[in-house]
Amino acid sequence: MLMLLIIILKAAEPHLHIQSLKNVTNRAESHLRTHILKCITSISETYFEAGSVVVISLPRDSDLSHIVSPWDSSHSEQITRHDSHSQSTNRYDATFLLRHLHGRMKWSFVTSQGSAGEQHYHKWYNYILWSSGTVGKQLEFLKSFGQAWNPRGRFIVALNEIGSNPRQQARAVLQELRNKKILNVIILVPASGQHHTLDIYSWFPYKSPTGKCGQIRNVILVDQWIMHKSGYFTRNAPLFPIKIPHDLGKCPLTVTTFPFPPFTVAGNQKNMYEGGFEIRLLEFIARAMNMSIVYTAPPPELWGKKLENGSWTGMDGHLTLDRADIGGCGTVLSQEEAADLDFTVSHGSLGFKWVVPCAKPFPRWKSVTRVYSLAAWLSIILTILFAAIVLMCLARYVDRELTLYKNLTGCLLCSWAVMMGVSAGSLPRSGYVRPFFILWVWYSLAINTLFQIYVTSYIVDPGLQKQIQSVQDVLESGVQHGFHPDLNIFLLDESDELLTKIVEHSEPCNNVEVCTQRVAQRGDFVTISNHHRIQYLNTYKTLDNNGKPLLCTFGDEVIQNFKTFYVPRGSALLHHFNRAITVAMQAGLVEYWLESELVASRIKAASIKKISPLDNYSVFVLTYLQSAFYLLALGYCLASFVFAVELLCYSTFSRSKYRNLKLNRRLRQASWRPLWTVLLNLLNDLFSSRDITEHGPRTFK
Repeated sequence: MLMLLIIILKAAEPHLHIQSLKNVTNRAESHLRTHILKCITSISETYFEAGSVVVISLPRDSDLSHIVSPWDSSHSEQITRHDSHSQSTNRYDATFLLRHLHGRMKWSFVTSQGSAGEQHYHKWYNYILWSSGTVGKQLEFLKSFGQAWNPRGRFIVALNEIGSNPRQQARAVLQELRNKKILNVIILVPASGQHHTLDIYSWFPYKSPTGKCGQIRNVILVDQWIMHKSGYFTRNAPLFPIKIPHDLGKCPLTVTTFPFPPFTVAGNQKNMYEGGFEIRLLEFIARAMNMSIVYTAPPPELWGKKLENGSWTGMDGHLTLDRADIGGCGTVLSQEEAADLDFTVSHGSLGFKWVVPCAKPFPRWKSVTRVYSLAAWLSIILTILFAAIVLMCLARYVDRELTLYKNLTGCLLCSWAVMMGVSAGSLPRSGYVRPFFILWVWYSLAINTLFQIYVTSYIVDPGLQKQIQSVQDVLESGVQHGFHPDLNIFLLDESDELLTKIVEHSEPCNNVEVCTQRVAQRGDFVTISNHHRIQYLNTYKTLDNNGKPLLCTFGDEVIQNFKTFYVPRGSALLHHFNRAITVAMQAGLVEYWLESELVASRIKAASIKKISPLDNYSVFVLTYLQSAFYLLALGYCLASFVFAVELLCYSTFSRSKYRNLKLNRRLRQASWRPLWTVLLNLLNDLFSSRDITEHGPRTFK
């Protein structure tokens, strides 16, 4: 029996050894996971604000199948059983973690286990990632939550797999997190060997030796969790210190922008800028952070637009592709851009107004015709005719009055002459005609005086034509109108019929510079532009020869928005950008820089302005009397026409009179001639093609 017992024990010895190892392994894994949960709980209570949301990301079950304990790596048959056990263990640990954290009654929880998340609109700041080595897929799933995803939050990544090189494990995970712009993170890695500790690793992207200008060089051991009894930290060091220092040691600050005065003014060198109040603000930010500015090439699409595939072009495309750290050029806060990019605090408001051509002065040669309206001119002509009729009627009642005043033609000539301010042919002699003639002289003098006064004033200051002052005027004027497509979203207002018509019939104006120049130079276009831009153009580029602006605005601001800079989503430098911009705004530097640009522009305009001694008075030149010469030419044409008509009438009258005399003479001779001879002569005279005034009478032989 003893021998049989020994044989049985010898046969069962390997199985008992394996079972004991498994029990030891299970106890070690359980002990490790318990302390990982305790460490996470301790960190959460210290660094997660009460009442906030905590996002817990768990690996998918399919992703857990590759987890193998290092003690079972040599037994392929036991791997499958361990995988099943590991999956259930991880689910148990996750459940225990949720139950343990939720029992604190401090936070709200959102869990993600590989399925697409719902859209949330409030950013989250606390994340716990339970991982087995890689976190790339978990981060992609977290990004699916939309605007709630916040790379600048605090991240705790717990690795429950014991590796041979914990530092290398932490560095690999940090590299994945760096690709997603996650910097404020700690990695919990079980120490290798028999050290019963959890190593807590992190990195500082702009401090040596762990980082250089945002690039990972190495990881640093921040603290350790001792897995003894309830567990404790060895150093109690701060786990989430400020990762970005105020002095970045001349690291490059890549800026994407393009020339667009007064926001940005291009310099003489390629991809350099010499002015613009936003350029000065960017330089202030760079000085405050001790960074060196590097400008990218100006994008051909300027601000850019979102394509159907979700990508962006232009300046926004540079930011979404991480080709630049910050971008701006008169950019305002937009919901579409804010969905894919982050933005800084506002550095002022920006209003958009209707930009129309300024009313042009009336041509000075029209000064003669502008004195009286058409109805007034007609009434003056009728008054001259009425005065002539009255003079004629009064003169016919008197026998000793001049013959000139007894016919309508003579009275019209006298009335017209007096109205023109010249002397009449002869003065009336009778006491009936003279009083009315004196009244007519007084009336004509008043009309002439008013005419000369207004003509002189119109020549000195011709005044302005009608100015477009409302949206209704824009539609009634018939001029073309258009604006940048990005402004359509701000103008779509179904309650305003006029704006709806404007948007429906507008032309796309992708090149803002060309559209504005068209308004100033040709005056056949209306657009919408920001008031900073219009102020700048009216101080330098869009001025006439007298230094007066060519661009005008009307009404209140159509669009009111906030100026801002855009940065890539999750940019770690956003906090420092906001701090520098706030300081500049509170000091009034932004407004000062804007006024400096406008003053410099006015000085530049004054330096090229033509100096003329005619600024304070006007000189009458012959071209101002152009309308008088037009009237003179019209009078000559009318006189020539009347003269031609008189000649024609006289010729016709003379020919008819000669024919009548000839006919009477032949009729008197017909008493002794045969009847047939008389008829032949009459027919010859009537149908002859020759002019009887030149060749005399013809008779048939």
